[in-house]
Amino acid sequence: MANQGHEQAGSLPAASIDVHERLWHAVSEIDGLLAWTQWVAVWLFSLAILGFLSLYISLARPIGLLDLILGGIPFVITGAGNIVASRKARKMLYEWDEAMLPFLYSVKFELLPVTETPREHDIWNRYKSLYRNLERAEKSDPISRAFRRTAPGKFFMTSDLKFNSNVKGRKTSPKFNVYARAEDRVILFVRRFEGAVPTTRKELEQLELDVQDCLRRNNADETIVGAFSAAGFAPEAIDFANSDEHVIEGEFEVDLVEEKGNGYRVVPLASS
Repeated sequence: MANQGHEQAGSLPAASIDVHERLWHAVSEIDGLLAWTQWVAVWLFSLAILGFLSLYISLARPIGLLDLILGGIPFVITGAGNIVASRKARKMLYEWDEAMLPFLYSVKFELLPVTETPREHDIWNRYKSLYRNLERAEKSDPISRAFRRTAPGKFFMTSDLKFNSNVKGRKTSPKFNVYARAEDRVILFVRRFEGAVPTTRKELEQLELDVQDCLRRNNADETIVGAFSAAGFAPEAIDFANSDEHVIEGEFEVDLVEEKGNGYRVVPLASS
């Protein structure tokens, strides 16, 4: 869920320094890994060249053996360390990506005007630009859909994208304006409240109940839930979003987004 997406604007300068430091450390790790990879590539290329030459030049055989020994020893010594370093660098990149969410939410939702109609498609395009795995939901094909129907046990391996459709849960089939599942990596639920009165706590509670029921059948590693309201949110609804009384189990918060004439406003939450 996007619990990093509601950060108060006043904390952005300090957060930007932290984001820069995380990126700097990640780049340093990756730079070292790339240098090591380049050296390994040159070494393997030299082995291939000497191996080919040894077919025609006898002197190339001992040289190739020496190259194998001199290159193989540091390769074995540094290889294990670089496996650990690569995992560390990947973790740093994930942390940097998560730390960037407050800035990206502000840019994607609040600074850019609505460019597509209907609104559901505009909302979808913004979410898929925020979460890199979401665009996989657009790549669902007839073969994977048939596989899903004939093999229910493999349901989580498929992708799906629906607009203004009912989503089958364990007990109910609630309607969502945007529903996307990218294999078993990430799943998105968006509901729009288009009434003339602010969205209430009861409506948010029902949204969470509907999502929870669907998650019992359509689970994923990451869950994103968005509540979009044309009339804003009632104070008790915002208090509920800020509280620990959520219906959904796990670290799944709800994005509260107000729909404006030609844009959006992300409601800041203290719990983010």
